[in-house]
Amino acid sequence: MKFFITDFSLACVPDGTLEALLEPLDLATSVSQADAIILPLVWRHDFDLNDELLDSVIGHKKPVVVLDYLEHHNIQNCILMGNTFHEHTMGTHYRLMHEMLREADVRLYFKRELPVADWPEHVKPCDFPHGLPDIEPVSEADYHARAVDLFMAWGYSHVCRP
Repeated sequence: MKFFITDFSLACVPDGTLEALLEPLDLATSVSQADAIILPLVWRHDFDLNDELLDSVIGHKKPVVVLDYLEHHNIQNCILMGNTFHEHTMGTHYRLMHEMLREADVRLYFKRELPVADWPEHVKPCDFPHGLPDIEPVSEADYHARAVDLFMAWGYSHVCRP
């Protein structure tokens, strides 16, 4: 199966956090060559919609998988492109994408920090998927003999999030 990855922006700059995850996929260089489209959504203040590319996906009737990392502050402001939208937080180009995605064949929609609610069946929670290399296990003695022991905590998330 071939995948075309796009954020539907004119700049078409893919989100760097997905590179390792998407690297093993068989990638297409155009919508017409692809069996499915992967849409990573991240906030970009300078987002400028490539509506011809989005029209091409809808016209070719390609299935779409959305990886949505857009943040929200509570369930009333949870944004699902093609489902729920709040223009005061997003802007015109994102609204156009939202309207066009209503016509697209969105098969799976992975949402970061998805609040508990009655969502459509194809909407699933997914917080920062990533790919890690295989690691050979070591003995307990070797583990404790490491030169550096590191603990990293990201800290607390916003209190309004689930």
